[in-house]
Amino acid sequence: MDVRPRPDARDDAELVRAATAGDRGAFAAIYDRYADRRHDFCWSVLRDRDEAADATQDAFLVAAERLGQLRDPERLRPGCTRSPAARPSAGPGPDRVSPPRRT
Repeated sequence: MDVRPRPDARDDAELVRAATAGDRGAFAAIYDRYADRRHDFCWSVLRDRDEAADATQDAFLVAAERLGQLRDPERLRPGCTRSPAARPSAGPGPDRVSPPRRT
């Protein structure tokens, strides 16, 4: 019997909508789907396992805060798996997040 949890079958856009509506399981599914790739990217830049783990965690914290600003939820993957090399912990790439609104 396989006891591993099944990957969430929802597509990225559905997960983004659910996560922005407060579904913590949806954000966990996003993390499960993309954290390993994000870690690999961070490690390729930083060449330190602990720093890469910290940068990955930081990126997902930023992603959680900015998920509602995502312009195109279908394009979640590029923002979760890469960012400018100089800022590996900066979260989703700036081309994926709308600038903050001035009030």
